[in-house]
Amino acid sequence: MEYSTQELPHECIEAGEIGRNFVTRNARFRSAVCQHFNLEWVSVGGTGNCFFASVVAALRAEGILDSNVDFTPHQLRLNLVEYFRLCFGSTQPLCERVVIEIEAEQHEPLLCSTHARIHGERLNGFVPGSTERYLDAVANNGVWPQGFHWFRGVSYLYHVRVAVIIFGNEIVRFFGQGDKVIYLYKFDAETHFDPLISLRDHPAHVISSSYSNSNNDDNSLPATAAAVAPCKCSPSPHESVHFLTQSKCAALPTMTTTTLSPPQQLQ
Repeated sequence: MEYSTQELPHECIEAGEIGRNFVTRNARFRSAVCQHFNLEWVSVGGTGNCFFASVVAALRAEGILDSNVDFTPHQLRLNLVEYFRLCFGSTQPLCERVVIEIEAEQHEPLLCSTHARIHGERLNGFVPGSTERYLDAVANNGVWPQGFHWFRGVSYLYHVRVAVIIFGNEIVRFFGQGDKVIYLYKFDAETHFDPLISLRDHPAHVISSSYSNSNNDDNSLPATAAAVAPCKCSPSPHESVHFLTQSKCAALPTMTTTTLSPPQQLQ
């Protein structure tokens, strides 16, 4: 459940202030951040599913996911959704926090980048009204994950710290705990994610295959998944960050790489 921040050096902030247009300023800021942390930016494109594609790419680069195993961004989404479901009824502090965050989102309209429908309604703008309907809806590709629980879930399932860097922000936000860190970059607070890959052991070209087919999601299966609100151990709701992320729309295959404990073991 850990959340912490780290200030970026002043040189990174200054770099983001140089240039006549946003594209130049963003590139300079991102380059300075990468130089500071010894990272390399990898673009996953804007075709949807960018949060999940970015996480898969970062996990592969760190050797946490086997590069020879066919594990898609959509399967990552479903692993997270299944974990969220298992959190209900658990008394673990992390699970309780995830539940609070999910319940806070279920009355908010969803954002979806496709024309997919659920319960006869368009997913874009759909207000679930209950936890179960929310989980079902967010399992679909194209529904934008909102909230800190997505980072907590990645951290828990894959034993990593998740670092989020946003253009122009003076701090890096770290979620969860683990022996390794994966870095995600956003050029604004509400839309696109890209992975920042460590140059120490994993050059960016090594993981290109992990996101090159991220738009080829399995659209033939049913649907299930989760959502957010900041709490005492979370960033303030007034911070300039909402962590929306785009995707595309589909439904539920079986979980493949992460073996989750049965619900009783989460208690």
